[in-house]
Amino acid sequence: MGTPDTPQPATLDRPIFVLQSGDTGVHVYRDAQSVMDAKELDVNRIDSFEFFDVQGQRLAPVISGTGVLTGLRVDGGPPDVGALQARLCAVRQYLVDTVDTRLADTGSTIGREAALRVLPELEGRSLADCYVLLEPVFGHAYGDGQQSHAADDGAPTRHDGGWWHNLWAH
Repeated sequence: MGTPDTPQPATLDRPIFVLQSGDTGVHVYRDAQSVMDAKELDVNRIDSFEFFDVQGQRLAPVISGTGVLTGLRVDGGPPDVGALQARLCAVRQYLVDTVDTRLADTGSTIGREAALRVLPELEGRSLADCYVLLEPVFGHAYGDGQQSHAADDGAPTRHDGGWWHNLWAH
């Protein structure tokens, strides 16, 4: 067991799912270090996110004394693969249910069917398969050349993971 500020190495090399509470969103990362490198999780809202590795193990965020996310550690208890698979499917259903609003909010000319074709089907898939299917859209290494630009006041309007990433994950 590591100290509270030290992530356990067993979690560092596994894919990570970050679910928004209420199953309204998901991000995926190649490993725990990728979560820290993305620097997009507001530690003031960290309680609105839940972390899991690709084996279904719940992870806890490690926050430094200065309020910086410094790692993830195993949160104890056995992995619950079935529950995590069900939650990923619930997020997907939420995204299907809200696709029209998401498209309208972006002012997109992309239609509902085209958007839904990009959203992977997760039902009956292993967590490893879910990660592989979600990573190209919900991951952070796939800018598609249509990255967001700053608003007139200079503030970024969306995450720079690419248009599809922003539609589904933000």
